[in-house]
Amino acid sequence: MKLNATTEMIPLTWPEFGSLHPFAPREQARGYYALFARLEKWLCEITGYDAISLQPNSVRRANMQG
Repeated sequence: MKLNATTEMIPLTWPEFGSLHPFAPREQARGYYALFARLEKWLCEITGYDAISLQPNSVRRANMQG
């Protein structure tokens, strides 16, 4: 069984991040899309990669997200 670091899991407990329904309309999730785009950009700048995936690294979490 793979265990994620506690620091990776803490944001999932925040209501601001963990309460968005996976099928919420895009217009209701604009802030999330902006946050993800900014995070991807920062990670690319820091690592030097051309692209970054924010896909969950835990199969169980990915299954929960659909």
